Amino acid sequence: MITKHISIIIFLFSSTFLYCQNKVVENKIIYYDSFSPNKKIIENKIYYDVESLLPVYKTTTDSTHDPIRNIDYYWGKKIIRVSTDIEYIGGASALLRYQDSIYWSKQCFNDNEVNGSCLYTILFDKNLRIKDIRIIKRSAYDNSKYNYDKVIKDIVLSTEGNWKRINDTKSKWYFQLGRFYVRP
Repeated sequence: MITKHISIIIFLFSSTFLYCQNKVVENKIIYYDSFSPNKKIIENKIYYDVESLLPVYKTTTDSTHDPIRNIDYYWGKKIIRVSTDIEYIGGASALLRYQDSIYWSKQCFNDNEVNGSCLYTILFDKNLRIKDIRIIKRSAYDNSKYNYDKVIKDIVLSTEGNWKRINDTKSKWYFQLGRFYVRP
């Protein structure tokens, strides 16, 4: 009887264990204060790496401050506050064209019919040098036949030097969230 229950539990969660597609933990604090009849919400979301299942970054949204979103990045044993005031030179469409051109030149699909995507993060230092790249979500692919994650990280790393600050912000760390399309 115990074996039957364990088998059912393993079956229900097997997709998560086999592919580690994504993991997000959400926390909400809802409260009222004595000065306003409106409810206040503080929301935290922590996003995890698909391979190591270690935390990658946390977003904090506080409705009391006209939704200010703070992003904290987990890098080694440090948690650092990052700025999102960064963009690819030429915009998102130029980044997508560049990624596709490199992906196709590598011929990494090896006649596999893969039509998926992933969400990745990039951590930049104050000089806009890439310090960390992690994949936080995979959709419709895994690394069982080919190490797509390595190809994606190599292509994203090759974009170093093609990023610029927005609004002339001066931050020690910058953060970018992007999508990479894995397709035949």
